[in-house]
Amino acid sequence: MYTCAGLCRFNYTDKSIDLQTGSWVLIKPNHRHDYFLPGENNEGHWQVLWCVFKSKPDWAPLLNWDNLAKGYGHFQSEKNDNQKSAINHLHQAVQLAKADWPGAKDLARNQLEACLLWLQTINPHAQQQEWDERIRHACDIWTQDHERPFNLEAMANEQQLSVPQFCRLFKRHTGLSPQRYIEQHRLEHASQLLSHTGLSITDIATRCGFDDPFYFSTRFRKQFQCSPRAYRNGQQA
Repeated sequence: MYTCAGLCRFNYTDKSIDLQTGSWVLIKPNHRHDYFLPGENNEGHWQVLWCVFKSKPDWAPLLNWDNLAKGYGHFQSEKNDNQKSAINHLHQAVQLAKADWPGAKDLARNQLEACLLWLQTINPHAQQQEWDERIRHACDIWTQDHERPFNLEAMANEQQLSVPQFCRLFKRHTGLSPQRYIEQHRLEHASQLLSHTGLSITDIATRCGFDDPFYFSTRFRKQFQCSPRAYRNGQQA
């Protein structure tokens, strides 16, 4: 969420801060918050650009800026080219998310990712953590071969780690368990196949590592709030 103009009081947990022009806020799911406009009868002025989104697995390093409290991030940006690029990409993401033509939602995600990458360059609270090469290698293997069977023990052994060590290190870098990371990535890949190919849902499930099309549809619905068929028909939420 970016404040374009005006002033707003942002309340979170039992605290609050003032949002003014140049303020960026990131609120993670299931974290309560509200807003209050200053002035008599809440008639203050506040112009804001915002979006609600589901994070892709590989966005985890871009979302680790919980400087206010767990689940709440905020920073004040100054006018420069990087800030302008972040704002432009967020604006494009918002506009594309409203479009109903094929590929618009995919382009919206691309624009949002670009916004997060630009924010990484200007956010003093962004965690510039270097990825452990063992975790990067595991992610590369799992995301490049979508049909590869999920074998956590084998991957941990390949990285010369115990399973608990591997899982702790993996979650530290991605914010997700290995199984959840893979599932999210494979379902994102499935959404691309649904949008851009004529493959059957059964074939897509197989290509994304799901042996059971019914289970695939159940997990897809949980992530996208609609069935694979509805997603293909442009009825996603």
